Amino acid sequence: MTDQPVRNPEVSIPLDSNHPKVPQLIDSVIILAIEAQNAFIDKYADYGQWAVDLSIPTFTYTGPDREAVFTPYFIGSTSGQSDTWMWGWNNINNFPEGVVEIAEEVYNFGAHFSEPLLTEATQPLAEDARREAGLPEADHGFGIERTFMHVAQALSGIAAPVWYRGPSGPNSYAWFLLSNPAEFSLPEASVLTTVSALTEALQSGYVSDAGMALEGYASKREGVTLDIDDTQAVLHTPGGDVNVDLDDQGRIARIHGTAGPAGAGPAEAPADEQPGTPPAPEKPKGFLAKLFGR
Repeated sequence: MTDQPVRNPEVSIPLDSNHPKVPQLIDSVIILAIEAQNAFIDKYADYGQWAVDLSIPTFTYTGPDREAVFTPYFIGSTSGQSDTWMWGWNNINNFPEGVVEIAEEVYNFGAHFSEPLLTEATQPLAEDARREAGLPEADHGFGIERTFMHVAQALSGIAAPVWYRGPSGPNSYAWFLLSNPAEFSLPEASVLTTVSALTEALQSGYVSDAGMALEGYASKREGVTLDIDDTQAVLHTPGGDVNVDLDDQGRIARIHGTAGPAGAGPAEAPADEQPGTPPAPEKPKGFLAKLFGR
């Protein structure tokens, strides 16, 4: 498929021991994750069929005139019948080690920091059932599955971490991270794409520490560097600078950018809709139902 490494397993994320760990993980990746997901949707929106073979493993999109092949990482599955999530590290289907290695890193992180969100193999999805089980509830207007995927993205070491959920039965899905740098990678960072991703990350509600989110983006996004102090941060991209004003509590108060050569003028980008997945028919439903049906 490609000679380029699909992920870097040596992931280093600075964590504050005095604050919850899962929000910090999400802060470290959320801007990059949103930028990558939007670029992924734009590129593959016309690819109407998909197939997965976890014995190889490959994940294939079929478009109007070509196929796009990725390495899939199985993170977990949701069951419409039982209204539950099951982590991929539980591996009841004995998938190859490489298929579940990111899910296993999620488990190891959760075990180290005593995070039941990441170490309970099967969890209810409904908020009342989660409360009864003593598990964190979904928030930010999304299901808890989105939190799971952002944690996996943070620990994945994938330069452009994107996710896909494949139908496996009625209201049931298999959730994957996908990677193939030769097939999909982010273009050179620009002021417009950076402002858009940052704005959308803020609107998503997932940013709990703005400074950590900015530092996480600059550390992971090729071509982006960061200068930050108590009142302002500047993200330097090859196409210009994104200036971020911070309030007295360290929250982002204003975002504005200057694109192109010095003096080229300001650039503002409105947030788009929340990231999702490209539309796809329920194929190959029978095969996935055999693998993930519970």
